Amino acid sequence: MDQQDVEDAPEHTAEVVEDYPHDIRGPSCLALAFLGDGRPVHAVIGCGRTPLVMVTVYRPDLAATKWSSDFRRRMQP
Repeated sequence: MDQQDVEDAPEHTAEVVEDYPHDIRGPSCLALAFLGDGRPVHAVIGCGRTPLVMVTVYRPDLAATKWSSDFRRRMQP
């Protein structure tokens, strides 16, 4: 994954999967996007600001059970 992948992915496929309106750093959300090759990407985005601020971007572990198979729901421990 490179910077261009991150910049291009949300433009086409991003959807909010978790909302953090009371985050101590300010309102934010977790967005799911897919790279051109279909790999999922999660991005924490600061909301209520213009322009939007990407706090962190990562690829969820495909082998982990932390997320549902579609990467839209966090699994309970």
